[in-house]
Amino acid sequence: MKLKKTIITTLLLWTSLFASPAFASETTDTIKNTQDKIADIQKQIQENKKHNTQLAAYIKEQHSKVEQEQEEVQSAAIDLAKTAAETKTMTVKRNAADHMLQMTNINSSSYVFTKEKVERLAEELEKQETKQAKEQSVVDKAEAKAKQAQTAYRDLVAQQKTVIAEQKTAEQKLTSEKAQLKNLETKKQEEKVAKAKAAKAQAAKEKAAKEKAAKDATTAVAKQSHGVDHSNSGNAYEWGQCTWYVKTVAPWVGTYWGNGCQWGASAAADGYRVDSTPEVGAVAVFAAGQNGANA
Repeated sequence: MKLKKTIITTLLLWTSLFASPAFASETTDTIKNTQDKIADIQKQIQENKKHNTQLAAYIKEQHSKVEQEQEEVQSAAIDLAKTAAETKTMTVKRNAADHMLQMTNINSSSYVFTKEKVERLAEELEKQETKQAKEQSVVDKAEAKAKQAQTAYRDLVAQQKTVIAEQKTAEQKLTSEKAQLKNLETKKQEEKVAKAKAAKAQAAKEKAAKEKAAKDATTAVAKQSHGVDHSNSGNAYEWGQCTWYVKTVAPWVGTYWGNGCQWGASAAADGYRVDSTPEVGAVAVFAAGQNGANA
């Protein structure tokens, strides 16, 4: 039996060279990486949408602020224009009174009156100019605030454009990655089917190899045990010998059972019943030298 085990072991080692092809795990790893990328892109898209919503609210608020600041500038400008007109009118009056003062004789009775009028007009003009200066300051501040509000509004609009562009790019990338994932999943399914077919083919090959190994091992054991080949093919015995004759009339016996004295052991090795009870169709076997048989 040692020879049989050796043959089977050798055959199994030989068939292991034809094991099922190892489908690389690259496809599975790539699918996982692609899924992670898709998750990251979807997260980015959600964050961009949230950011865009916030920017839209800020832009609306800032636009209202810009309009309010512009209204304040316009209101302050109107007040300033009115005050400037009053200042101009008062300046004209003051200059006229001053001219009249210069033309009045200092010894006349109207001189004092005219001088007081000039001084009064000068004082009112100074107050008017101060008022105008304050209103000009208000206008300047309002314009500065309006400019800042407008700049902030433009910055927000620019940010929104950037976010929208990023969103578009992310959505395009998401579409591309989803298409890639679909292709990878299709490839994985094809690999799975191919692997199943290869496994089935390999199993059939291994089964055939094991059956052949078992058959070869049985033949080898028979050869080792009896020194003869028990395959049943043709009549290879020497013509005219008793073995040749028996093979001719009983084709079921083995072709290489050896000399007549060996037929008992060879028949038993091939699975035939061997005993001392004769029956029709049986083969009588004599030991070497038994009852006058050839030695």
